[in-house]
Amino acid sequence: MDNASFSQKWSPRIKMTAGFTQVPNILLDNQTKLNITTSELVTLTHIIRYVKPDKSSAVSIEKIARLTGRSHKTHRRNIRELERKGLIKRFYRKGEPSIYHLKCLVDKLDNLASGSTQNRAPPMLKYGPKDYPNTGTNNKGNNFKRKGSTESLGEIMGDKYGGNN
Repeated sequence: MDNASFSQKWSPRIKMTAGFTQVPNILLDNQTKLNITTSELVTLTHIIRYVKPDKSSAVSIEKIARLTGRSHKTHRRNIRELERKGLIKRFYRKGEPSIYHLKCLVDKLDNLASGSTQNRAPPMLKYGPKDYPNTGTNNKGNNFKRKGSTESLGEIMGDKYGGNN
């Protein structure tokens, strides 16, 4: 394992002005095993760029498309495929960026890291809103709510997926 810091590998200026994204090597090393296409990996990396400690991320498809020079349609398709493969879970919010949860991806990578022969995370629907602690709040501390509703997204998704709040 290389213990050199980001600044040593690149430069302090890049770190301070542009930032960096931490992508686990196990994800890159197992891209084929996880059945992730290169296009899907680009989309996933941009979702990972904004991930918070609770494993949630909120970034618009428009922003990803603008940063990559690829079409909205490409990234929408990639997100659908990543969700179908059980790597992410998308919570749609009308008029705002969707929230993406990476809990299943983290579980799959943990299984690979532990040497587990079980290369499948539990199905997404096993996880309820309580497994996604930040579903109700964005980075600014505002509640994610349907327009005209007093329910948080966690409450809405709990109703939709049979979770108990």
